[in-house]
Amino acid sequence: MAPSANDLMAMLAAVALAGIGVASSIHPISVPPAEVIVTLACGLAALLLLLPNRAGLIPRGRGLWLLALYGGFIWATLTMPTMGR
Repeated sequence: MAPSANDLMAMLAAVALAGIGVASSIHPISVPPAEVIVTLACGLAALLLLLPNRAGLIPRGRGLWLLALYGGFIWATLTMPTMGR
């Protein structure tokens, strides 16, 4: 039986995280605190928006909020001042 698309995405994520772990153990990766704050705040907001309602669904309105959050995250990330990059 062939793995599903979800299985392949999970494997890809695991390999990517392992690669970052190996790379950071060889040479530390510096991340500006502002980027960490934006990423954690957007991640927490997305997590809360993904909670289903009592019917077990994510309403269309929350889907629109998730799209707006994604757009805002991309905008904030790309317009953030860089530090030595």
